[in-house]
Amino acid sequence: MNTQELYAMINEASEHLELHDDFQQLLRIPERQLAFSVPYESDEGNMRVVEGFRTLHSSLLGPGKGGIRLHPETNIDETSLLASWMTMKNALMHLPFGGAKGGIAADPKQLSDNERERVIRSYIRKLSPYIGRDQDIPAPDVNIGQQEIGWMLDEYEKHLHDPYNAVFTGKDPVIGGIPGRVEATAAGIVHTIRCRLKEQDRSLNNLKVAIQGAGNVGSFCARILADKGAIITAMSDSSSTVFDENGLNVEKVLKEKTDTGSLGGDHESAAVFEVPCDVLIPAAMGGAIDEETARLIQADLIAEGANGPVTADADRVLEERGIEVLPDILTNAGGVVVSYLEWRMNERKEEWSKADALSQLEHYMRQAFSRTNRTKQDSGVSYRRAAYYTACRRLADVMQARGLIK
Repeated sequence: MNTQELYAMINEASEHLELHDDFQQLLRIPERQLAFSVPYESDEGNMRVVEGFRTLHSSLLGPGKGGIRLHPETNIDETSLLASWMTMKNALMHLPFGGAKGGIAADPKQLSDNERERVIRSYIRKLSPYIGRDQDIPAPDVNIGQQEIGWMLDEYEKHLHDPYNAVFTGKDPVIGGIPGRVEATAAGIVHTIRCRLKEQDRSLNNLKVAIQGAGNVGSFCARILADKGAIITAMSDSSSTVFDENGLNVEKVLKEKTDTGSLGGDHESAAVFEVPCDVLIPAAMGGAIDEETARLIQADLIAEGANGPVTADADRVLEERGIEVLPDILTNAGGVVVSYLEWRMNERKEEWSKADALSQLEHYMRQAFSRTNRTKQDSGVSYRRAAYYTACRRLADVMQARGLIK
């Protein structure tokens, strides 16, 4: 889904809900877009410069919330699209956040560890006036983890003091992070799948699942699902697919990835989309399933783990073929839910256990699925449309309560 397709979906939701045109206008243009240079010193002592971005799409529901990614193809249009998605996601989940997203246009594979730290710290020096625990709260995204968030927090503290450590989420627990955040996105995906299965009087036991992507989300999905009795028949990374119709040894497969940097499969990466299974989880980058790929899929259900893995054209093909899609703004919202719990924990100077965090996550995911499913049943539409209708209804209610629209 690109920006045009996203706003077409918002417009469709607006028309379905019989909202005034002002609703669409208030969401069309981001509140703030930043593009700036990020200079850093190479290991050879030379100065290099890459681009940095941060978009605050909406603060209607609260301070901005969204990740920072480190990826060479990051640009202002991508961050704006992802920030808009975050607005929808936070509205659907009933979180007190607006949508935001940021990124650094650099290739981590071309950076040493020291260079990576320097470029991240430089990015935060430029960004620090525009973020804060009541203004805009960054989190991890592609190629950003706990260590990188730690560098960000440390650099921010050199310029602006935050006694609550609440400016960033996704932190290491020793500096205010919440246990369970690392696996939160995957856990949220699993909860959503379970909710859909429950509607069909089915369970995870012996469910056949194929997973595209072996990063944080894909690997934790595999582990959690296998622990709950599902059969992981296939996994892929950027170079190959491993497949066993009787079920993979998940820990063995992931150890191979850790040890060698590759799953070492005998099939090409795209082969994962053609594996017969009950559920397919695309958990890599956006746009992975296009119209052509959609015609090859042999799954009954797709649960979006990445942001925008199914294109609009593919969505239409899947709908024609009777393959349901659980959309990203619902399915992969576990990360932002637990980020909210971390932010709340920091604000209140509390300490939470992993069990507490994951229990609250399950509650939020079940409630959001229930809202979406109710809209689906009432309107007779797909889960994607139902999720957007529900999110837009939330945003419109807030706008009306504030007197911004009639």
